[in-house]
Amino acid sequence: MVSIYFTDTNTGYLVGGNGKILKTNNGGINWTALSSGTTNYLSSVYFTDANTGYAVGVYGIILKTINGGANWTAQTSGTTEDILKVYFTNANTGHRCWSQRNNSKNK
Repeated sequence: MVSIYFTDTNTGYLVGGNGKILKTNNGGINWTALSSGTTNYLSSVYFTDANTGYAVGVYGIILKTINGGANWTAQTSGTTEDILKVYFTNANTGHRCWSQRNNSKNK
């Protein structure tokens, strides 16, 4: 697993190889696998609130959840480059960095 994000002291998410997304509701003591709908490598995860989150990875994949990870939906990224990192400055403004050197864009 390569990226971790906690929405509060108990609820956290991990992403990594083979499209794996794990969730904890007890501060990391136990983790449950979630269905991401992809086998692509996921490199970063970020939540804007307790329910809305994004996971990104290879081949420009962006996944979004609006129900705390129960379901993930593919979003259009506009690139086939590997997306390395995602973060949000507020609920409506997201940023991603991909594998081309010094190349980032607003989502």
